[in-house]
Order: sequence, then C-alpha cells, then structure tokens
Amino acid sequence: MLQFVSLAKPVGLATGFSSRFQLLKTVCYSLHSVSRALCSYGLLEKSCLKCHARLLKRFTAGACRTAQELTVCGDYTSAGSFSKKPLLQKVRETGRGHPFYGQFRRFQGFQASSAQGACPQDTLRANSPLQTSTHHRQRCSTVQETGSMELQEVVAVLKEIASPSLAGSWDNVGLLVEPSPPHQVRKILLTNDLTPPVMEEAVDEKVNMIVSYHPPIFAPLKRITQNSWKERIVGKCLENRIAMFSPHTSWDAAADGVNDWLIRACGDVTDLKPLEQTEAYRNGHTKKLSFITSSTEVEKVTVPLQGIPGVEILRETLSRGNAGDADMMKLSLTCAASTVATILNELQKGRTNIASLECSDMAKLPSLGFGMGRVGQLNPPVAIETVVSNIKKHLGLQHVQLARTEGKAQISTVAVCAGSGSSVLRGVTADLYLTGEMSHHEILDAVYRGTHVIVCNHSNTERGFLQVMQSRLSGLLGGKVEVVVSQIDRDPLTVV
Repeated sequence: MLQFVSLAKPVGLATGFSSRFQLLKTVCYSLHSVSRALCSYGLLEKSCLKCHARLLKRFTAGACRTAQELTVCGDYTSAGSFSKKPLLQKVRETGRGHPFYGQFRRFQGFQASSAQGACPQDTLRANSPLQTSTHHRQRCSTVQETGSMELQEVVAVLKEIASPSLAGSWDNVGLLVEPSPPHQVRKILLTNDLTPPVMEEAVDEKVNMIVSYHPPIFAPLKRITQNSWKERIVGKCLENRIAMFSPHTSWDAAADGVNDWLIRACGDVTDLKPLEQTEAYRNGHTKKLSFITSSTEVEKVTVPLQGIPGVEILRETLSRGNAGDADMMKLSLTCAASTVATILNELQKGRTNIASLECSDMAKLPSLGFGMGRVGQLNPPVAIETVVSNIKKHLGLQHVQLARTEGKAQISTVAVCAGSGSSVLRGVTADLYLTGEMSHHEILDAVYRGTHVIVCNHSNTERGFLQVMQSRLSGLLGGKVEVVVSQIDRDPLTVV
C-alpha cells in the first residue's frame, strides 16, 4: 500500500517557479516509472498507480510547489518519516542482487543534480527504472505482501511437512545447496525437475530458494565445473545465492503427500493404506547409551545431559541398597548418532562414577499411515472409462496410456505409485494400477493377472502436487515468503 511521507528537506531551487514546476513534474514522472518497476516485482498493487496520476494532475495545476508529497513503497516507509536510509542499507547489504539497486542509484543521482539546481528531466527519462515486462505483469497480476525468513527457519518448516527420515535410504533429500549465512528467503520457486531452463527462470524471478521435488544432486559430485548441466546448475545457484532443497520420496511417503494426492485422481477412494510401510527411527534417534550409577550420582549425571538438544533420558532402578547404602540405577539415553560424542564428553567432564557403559543401535519402528504407494477402494465400483476420464482431469492431461485386461469393466480396487511404480506395485492385487512408468514386461504381467494399467509418464504423476504444496507451504510460512510454481517445468516426453 502506498503512503504519503514528508521529506526531511523539501527539494528547492534558486530559479523561478517555472524551473521548480518543471523539476517537480519530472520527479512525478520518475516516481511513476519507479512504481511500475515496483509493480513488476510484485511489491505494489497496480491500483496504486492511480495515486501518481492524481499527483501529476496536482503538480500541473500548481497546487503543490514542493516535493513534500513524494510516494514510495509502504514496505520501506512509515507515515510521517522519510525512511530512505533503511532502504539504502538493504541495497548496500544485498548489492547488485537487490531488485532496486539500479533504480535507487539513479534516484541518488537525481538528488545530487537537484542540489546543484539542475533540471535533469532528459537524464531521468533516458535512465528511467526498469519498465514492466509482459511476463512480469502476468506473474504479478495478484500481488501478495511478503517479507522474508531466515533459510534455516524455512528448512525447519519443510522438514515439519515431511521428515527426511521418511525418504528411501538410497535417496538424497534435504538442503542440497546452502549459500553462506546470513541468507534471507523472500521468494521460493517450486519445481518438479530443476533443469537449465527452470534455473534461468529462477534467476529471472529473483528467487532466493528452489524446492526441487527430484534432487538435482543425486550421484556424488567430485567437482563443480561447466562440463555437465547439473554442475552448471549448482554453479548458478552459488553465483546467485539461491538455496536448493529436495524432498523427493519424503513427500511420497508422507501422509497427505504425493501418493495420497495421486490416488484421488481415480475418484472417491476409501480405506487408504500404504503399499510399503515406512519404518523410521523414533524422533530421529539412532543410538542408545546405557550405564549404571548410584542414585546419589544421578542428578550430577543428568543435569548437564539435559542441556544437550535431542537427548531423552530413561531412569530405571536396578536394586535397593541396604540401610545407609545408595540404590543402583540404570540410565538409558537415546539420541542421534552425531550427539554421542557430546554425551561422552559431558560424562567425562563430570567425573561421575558410572559402570557398564554400552552403546547400541536403535531399531526402526513402523510409521502408521506413512509409506510408498497407496491402495484403496472405490465403493461403489466405477467403470474403467470413467476412471480414465477422472485421471485426465486430475492430472491436467489430454492423453494417458491404458493397458486393458479382459473381463473387468468395473474398478473396485486401485493401487498407485507416483513416478516409477515397477517395484512398489509388483505383486499387488488390484483392479487398476496407476503410475508414471512401468516396463513393457511388467505391464504384460499385470494385464494377464487381471489388472488394468495406466501410465502417464513419470513426472506427470507428481507435478500437479506442487499446486497443493504451494498453498500449504505459504500458509505454514505465515505469508512471509512468496511461493510460486515454475511455469517452465514439464515432463520431457510429449505425444507428437
């Protein structure tokens, strides 16, 4: 929202009213251009441009003869004060990466020329701020007021949505590229695949973070050069200070994740269950430390350990001491593997009397409702033609590939797996398989065991979930960060 603010020092000229009027008119034209640039970056509502038109009319009528009613973006000002300094501080901190770097360098030049009594109308018009491109007008037709969040705060929210512990052991999920701190995130781009065209889109959109469903870094990188397209993407992220996060199979396994979204394409499906139950460590704890100490030593041992994040302590009385003797107690601590060394250091510093120290691995436990793939029931059964139509509409596709089985016109049980469903769907009893891709022989095997198969190309069974995640992530971030979905990302295969 625009606000009128008073300049600490009105712009004045030693020349007559005509020169002052010409200067003020030039200022208004320049600010109008700045506003168009603000609008192009999504920081100003288009309706506010009318304010500048009204100001220009007032200047023309001679009603305002000083520059006491200049307008700037309300994100950077507060009514009654001219807060140019905080904005310039932001520009200096960000440097050339700041969207208003060029504009306000020119505005500073205007102030310098005004102090000398010049009327830099031609200079201002020649060096006017960036004009609103057609692409930016389309992207910013609906403006959202956003702020910023620290990178690790955003990562914490993403991990709350789907813990990396849900991902396959073979997968590479989490924060893959981290610019040097501090790194503020104002805009996030969601994409299914981070390809070179999507990377260019991210740079053009001036995003600070990319959430790529598929991990761009999968096989280990030994160097970051210009020799391969994935290395070039990592280099671009580092050059432009763009963080990269990948959730992949953690989104697949999560409750209300990719597979739950995909199975809804078949219709009103009930009794949903994962095809492969995910097992995970409780609270991410992979190690268990246990030792025996006397009851008189317990507090001395546990107090410093309670200050270590992510440590859980269980006390167990082993034996009662005789009259005047202390009871013996067993303490069991569960923690992440990275915390074990810290615990041992604390025990050593405390010089406590402990015995029978053991360290063992924790077992993974089934995570109810979490896992790969989904199976569910259509009640009442639905014709295969209706299911195909529903899938096309849900995924936004004109064509899908269908392998029919004989003698089964109605669908009661459906099993789905986003992406490649070959291993997850193998041997599952269902009337229909829905997935992105399966091999020729796996499809033949399913068909002649009495199961219809629909394949839609790998990423077409995943990409639509980004629209769901856009709304969900924006809400969890409290609207402080703008979240957009790539307009360029698409499956590499098309029907021709």
